[in-house]
Amino acid sequence: MTTSAQPLVVDHCTSGDFDEIARIMTDTMLLGQPVPGVDIDEYVAACLSCYRMTAHSDAVICRTGDNVAGYALISLDPQAAEGHARRQAMRLAAAIAVQWVTGRLSAPTRRFYKLRTIDTVALMRGTRDRGRVPHAHVNVVSGARSGRVAHALLQEVDRSVRTAGFDTWIGEINAVAGSRQGALERLGFTVLSRSRNHTLSGLSGRRVERLTVERCVPTDLSA
Repeated sequence: MTTSAQPLVVDHCTSGDFDEIARIMTDTMLLGQPVPGVDIDEYVAACLSCYRMTAHSDAVICRTGDNVAGYALISLDPQAAEGHARRQAMRLAAAIAVQWVTGRLSAPTRRFYKLRTIDTVALMRGTRDRGRVPHAHVNVVSGARSGRVAHALLQEVDRSVRTAGFDTWIGEINAVAGSRQGALERLGFTVLSRSRNHTLSGLSGRRVERLTVERCVPTDLSA
């Protein structure tokens, strides 16, 4: 999909947009590609559930013509979001455990959840930053990564965060080790920490790091 000549339209998500967001998340889970042979529908649903809490979150979608080029999911009540994420993780773990012991998971799907368990434990131990300021997840489809879509979505996250009374927000970026830091800094992010993403490293055969990044909301949001 080429987006360079088409205008960008960023709208707040409706309930129906989450089906498209789930599809994009599934199709880009492994560094922009789907995870081969793995059923991650329940995992994606658990990830998105927090952002359906309209009192504590915001979600926007970016379109170019008839195509969805990306989305941003924003948790605006950090403590409520973390509590919800923990409860969802426990529910998902219980559901997957039942399917595991009853033989309803394929071998690739079992491996995916085994690796995700390692990462989830590590994330729950390091929630200090996520509990103090808003957290956003921004995703852009592979054919729209010239920078225009990401910039438009970042502006919307900034506006949402400022409206909620905050001047900074954080996110996690997955990147092959040694890549992307310069590009993130040019977008106004500061890398706070980095850790191994066991899931993506194990599935891709490369060392993939999870970069925790922070962005200060610009004073002039029209820039």
